[in-house]
Amino acid sequence: MAPTLTTNYYYISDVRRAADTCADPTLADVWVQGYSPAVTAHVIRPPWVFVASIVVGGDWQIQGPVFRAWENSQEFTVPL
Repeated sequence: MAPTLTTNYYYISDVRRAADTCADPTLADVWVQGYSPAVTAHVIRPPWVFVASIVVGGDWQIQGPVFRAWENSQEFTVPL
């Protein structure tokens, strides 16, 4: 059976930007949890990582959205 990926769960919430927000929440990506029986591991990554692995034969199962985050630092933010 070919793996399928649905996109209807990628809308976790409609976040409004406050005047004092330091980074733009509309630019945040949804990160999802995946499981691989072959690796016996759960990991959290952007969806494209799992899709790219599945395309080349990986056995990842996308389990659903976990949170919204940025892959890279955003302008006007300071590391903790």
